[in-house]
Formats: sequence, structure tokens, C-alpha cells
Amino acid sequence: MANPYLIIETCGYKKQSRVYDKKVNVVFAEIKVFNKIQLSRKEYNHATIDFKMMHSNGMIRKPMLIGECSVDLSAVHNRSTHEVKGR
Repeated sequence: MANPYLIIETCGYKKQSRVYDKKVNVVFAEIKVFNKIQLSRKEYNHATIDFKMMHSNGMIRKPMLIGECSVDLSAVHNRSTHEVKGR
């Protein structure tokens, strides 16, 4: 069984989901807000959101990378389901 969790990184900021103990098919339905990011249009068009799926081995071993992917920040912004909070 895996103990997966997700690390989300963008523009120098990092957030982490909780660890899902002894789970294989996890749905990460948590909301993570990055509200301190201020980018120019050019920076915004080149920024990415990086996702790393990790396996927690407890306190004995270092976490192991299960998989990772990157998504252009502009691609997320252009989705119909994207919301901008606090404006």
C-alpha cells in the first residue's frame, strides 16, 4: 500500500496535501490557494505549476517520487472552471 501525498509548486511557492495513509487510488480534492503571486504578463505566460506525487515512508526513510508533471499557468487561467479570488 502507498502513502501518497501531492506537492504543488509555482512561482517560488510550495504547498502540500495531507498524506493519505495506505491508499492506492487517491482523489486529491483539496483546495490550495496561492494568493501572493504577482507576475507581469510575460512572466505569467512562461510560469508553470509543478505537481509531484510522493510516497511517504514515515520517519524512517526519505519520501519517494511516484510521478510528476508540469502545466503552463496560462493554460490553467484560460480554463472555463478557473476562478480568481480576492479581486
